[in-house]
Amino acid sequence: MDITLTEIRFSEGVWTALVDGKWQGDSAPEFTVSLQGKNVSRLKAELKSKPKRYELSVPIPSEAIAKGVHTVIISLVGSSDALAKIPIVAGDVLSEDIRAEVSLLREELDLLKRAFRRHCSTT
Repeated sequence: MDITLTEIRFSEGVWTALVDGKWQGDSAPEFTVSLQGKNVSRLKAELKSKPKRYELSVPIPSEAIAKGVHTVIISLVGSSDALAKIPIVAGDVLSEDIRAEVSLLREELDLLKRAFRRHCSTT
């Protein structure tokens, strides 16, 4: 089955995407939403104007909204291949990333300041 999934938006706890594909029959294929290997929520597939094009609406499960990094995976029922991965990052993990980035920026700024001062003293 050839399927193309295009993310549209992620707003108010609902991730939305368009799905185009070549599959048998008039109904959409069945999808599964999982977190840490467990099926966690239902999604809604709504037929759009173009044949074989559906809009998927996936409410993000409350279990995914917690401290750390969590990935919600959308796949076809019976397939191990992920069609989409929705990473959710919250808590200290995010602040540590930001602290590391700020630290690198400070080091680069100090390097530039030293080079600029050296340039000014020689000219």
